[in-house]
Amino acid sequence: RRRTQRNGQLVDKWGNMQDGSLARGVARTRAHFEEMASKFADSGNGARASTMALDEHFSIESRPLLVIDPSHTPPMPLHLTLGITGGLLRLGIEAVYFHLGPARAGAYAVNLALALRFAVGVAPKPYFGGAFEGRQCQLIARRQSAVVELFATYVSAADAAAYSAACGTWAELLPVLTRTGDNSTEGAKSFQAGTARFVDGLFAAFPWFSVSPKLHTLCCHAPDFLDYFGSLGRYSEQGLESWHGHFNKNAAKHPADSFLGSFLSYVKRSAVSRAPENAAYNRGAKRSPAKAGPGARDAKTQFDK
Repeated sequence: RRRTQRNGQLVDKWGNMQDGSLARGVARTRAHFEEMASKFADSGNGARASTMALDEHFSIESRPLLVIDPSHTPPMPLHLTLGITGGLLRLGIEAVYFHLGPARAGAYAVNLALALRFAVGVAPKPYFGGAFEGRQCQLIARRQSAVVELFATYVSAADAAAYSAACGTWAELLPVLTRTGDNSTEGAKSFQAGTARFVDGLFAAFPWFSVSPKLHTLCCHAPDFLDYFGSLGRYSEQGLESWHGHFNKNAAKHPADSFLGSFLSYVKRSAVSRAPENAAYNRGAKRSPAKAGPGARDAKTQFDK
């Protein structure tokens, strides 16, 4: 956490995310997860007779659902792609606001939206919460000149140069996040240097800038995982997020009293039809009753095995 009047001693001991690429800290261990799982087996930290201090439980307040080696936890490439791309766009608006005030920032935001729509060719998706999809983020990085050139007409040359350098570095890092093949040792070292240059450069150029958890993950966790496992894209969650977006887009067809009930309806329908009312997703071979044996039949309802 950021330094406050109360947590100064903890920050002095452990550091915080605002140290940029230097905030690497001490890696959590599997043994610590196992210890917390045993101590919080019956109740969370708040219900214990004697609660544990923060520098004892390290932000684990209740029993971990899974006990795994933390070094085996992959960064989420798609979430980094979405969050950091959107963060860079917002940073440009913040910079104009910081130097020129709200009226000019509003005008820049409108022109930025027009540039993204017509010069870059992207538009935010309602079922992604008004954010850009992963492919659109890749396209924004490839056609970043439209954003950088617009930004340069509003701010000083120094700010424009810092922003352009950050966008250029981000464009170099993005393909590594989605690459499923193995990276070389030199490639992993270059990625680590690039993430540090990206985050530290933004922190140095823009005085109000703060390092978000996603930026911290990018520069302090993703390089280590890449070095250890050889790839980030191979462990991507894009398949899951694709279904997440598909559910959000079709949620109105599955009304229920709760989100969980709506999702259950969606899953049942998917299990029967392989995809709700969309033959394009039905790529699997259907079961043949004749080959399955006597009494077998195709599934027609959610109760069919």
